[in-house]
Amino acid sequence: MRVPCTRRHFYERGPLRPRRTALVLAAGAGALALVTACGAASSGGTGQDATTHASNESSAPPRTELIDAIHALRDGSALTTTLSLDTTTQKILGYSHDGSSAGLTEKQANLIATATITVETTAPAGKTLADATAADGTPQGAISVTGAAAGKTYFTLLVVDQVVYAQLDLQSLLLDATNDGEPYSMIVDQTSTAPAFVKDFIAGKFVSLPISTIKSLSDFMQGYLRGADKNHELPSQQEIADLRQQVLAAIGGDLTVARTATGDTDSLVVTGNLQNIARDVLSVVASGIPQLKAAIPSDAADMVPNLDLKANASVTGGLLSKLSFDLGQFDPASTMSLPIVATFVPSSPTITAPADATPVNLQALLGFAAAAPGGAGAFPVGTPTPLSVPSTAASSR
Repeated sequence: MRVPCTRRHFYERGPLRPRRTALVLAAGAGALALVTACGAASSGGTGQDATTHASNESSAPPRTELIDAIHALRDGSALTTTLSLDTTTQKILGYSHDGSSAGLTEKQANLIATATITVETTAPAGKTLADATAADGTPQGAISVTGAAAGKTYFTLLVVDQVVYAQLDLQSLLLDATNDGEPYSMIVDQTSTAPAFVKDFIAGKFVSLPISTIKSLSDFMQGYLRGADKNHELPSQQEIADLRQQVLAAIGGDLTVARTATGDTDSLVVTGNLQNIARDVLSVVASGIPQLKAAIPSDAADMVPNLDLKANASVTGGLLSKLSFDLGQFDPASTMSLPIVATFVPSSPTITAPADATPVNLQALLGFAAAAPGGAGAFPVGTPTPLSVPSTAASSR
């Protein structure tokens, strides 16, 4: 796929354009959503704690210290990672306004400035986080991902005892972002005949789905896609896992690490050229997944801006404690600064399943989707439906 950007987008002179600002802010919000909860990182409480680590490796090569500090996070039994933007509402307002646009409202700017994503993970008893994932990628411990802004939690995703729980406060999210209640009312009306779990999810309640069912559905979809194109072989889970490691290694090989301060907390600066990283990553993807090679233009890397980017890392007690990256670097022509910050704390509260969650009924969902306008063609006539995928609802409710 051709990358839809040119160097002109990143070096355009003149006042900061609203569209460009929106893209940068969206990138920040997207990065927050990838980890990718509810406020600041936890410092312990009733949760689990990581093992105690030695002092910083201040005399080791900076790259070695950074790699060891990252790996050390997985030696513990729990970890809380929090992503946020290091900015203010007034700065976001200033970035979004110019002489030709009203830009964001103060409420919208505050949502962006205060947005946080928190990921909490705990390993099973007696294990570390490094041992908390099965060979097939299934998480063995518990995971909590929550997103909040302006003191309000908007979504929660939990994995507890091999079951995924999801909850979204869609009504508040739409109302706070648009100051208009009509979009939510329209969604409620459009799903009035949907299965019970769909309506419950839209109403802000938890829904649940076992990981085993998700894997069964994934296997069905892969089988269907293989059947639709006999000449196209999808990558296996092992190929995807191997590719992930190769991509990380390619990125790491293009980064330079320098130490700028030592003490209780060591400060490290990580730099790399965006175009070089893109070239090496695309090369790894093309060789790791040959099926994608034809889809990658030969000049794809040349279309990525030739920018030298910088990130700052902090190491405390031999553990990575903070990582920050200024999104404003993508627009060297402007004075905008929009740092996205990740903090790491080797502890987590105890993660428990919600007391009441509506089970997802996949068969009911497929039936609803097929009956919706344009849904009848989702699977060609005669295609087996995933009836072997176990329903998670005891009844249709």
